[in-house]
Amino acid sequence: MDFLKEKISKQFSEYKDTYFNIFGSYYREGDYLYTHDDCVAGREIAFILYLNDCKSGNLVIYENDCKTVHLKIKPKRNRLAYFKVSDVSFHEVEKVLDVKRQAITGWLNVKGKINESRDLKNDNMKVPDDLIYIDLPITKENLTNLNHQENKYFSMCLGYFELEEESIEKSGPFIKRRVSKINLKSTPFAPSIESFNLIKYEYIKMEPNDYILVNDDINDKTDNILDVFIFMDDYDNLIKVHDSDISYISAEQFTLLYGLRNGKVFSINNINKEVKFIHMIYELM
Repeated sequence: MDFLKEKISKQFSEYKDTYFNIFGSYYREGDYLYTHDDCVAGREIAFILYLNDCKSGNLVIYENDCKTVHLKIKPKRNRLAYFKVSDVSFHEVEKVLDVKRQAITGWLNVKGKINESRDLKNDNMKVPDDLIYIDLPITKENLTNLNHQENKYFSMCLGYFELEEESIEKSGPFIKRRVSKINLKSTPFAPSIESFNLIKYEYIKMEPNDYILVNDDINDKTDNILDVFIFMDDYDNLIKVHDSDISYISAEQFTLLYGLRNGKVFSINNINKEVKFIHMIYELM
């Protein structure tokens, strides 16, 4: 690795008190790396030297909004790519569709450098101004009873209905989530629930390569929180529930599901088909 260290050191000779971290990376077919910023103490310059040509597995560099593509770098034998590590050095590795992607990856570190991640918030999750509340048999009493049952979530079939969509756009930041936000032309609705106040509302579509991670804003608060989902499609084990044990919530078409959060956090990944749902977050008043 000495030749690589020497090249990087000459390129960035202005930095003093430096040291290297270097490792080999091997991506097989189907492997990928979610969007992240590399903000670890000491890291100054991230670099990658590709060891083979690969038709996929591009390195994607994002703009400061963490969702707009700035640059895609294709893996090509002996190509050296590098970038400065900062609170906006958002990047990812796209899914490898070939047999392999081999590279030498590492960082030029500066002793004492402090890196802090930027606290990006989700795109709009505010409660719509034109939302109407509907009466459903969800009360503080049956929520208390539900909390003592083995199954902590209750569902009710709403019957067939349609939602008229006005527009759809990709939503981030990708360091937390990659979903499509759906704006409704029809009037949005939500259950009116005794002693709870609706604080977040979103209608989203998820498709292959989309995800919601545990650092997402839906997990900012986990105490005194009630989640309500309305599913527009069927999907087994859609939502991963992180507690002392891992469990899953499955989506059933035209079904409303609700339950108290009780300290748990949610994530969604490995999506293999399109699924749409409304997620409403209520807080105890």
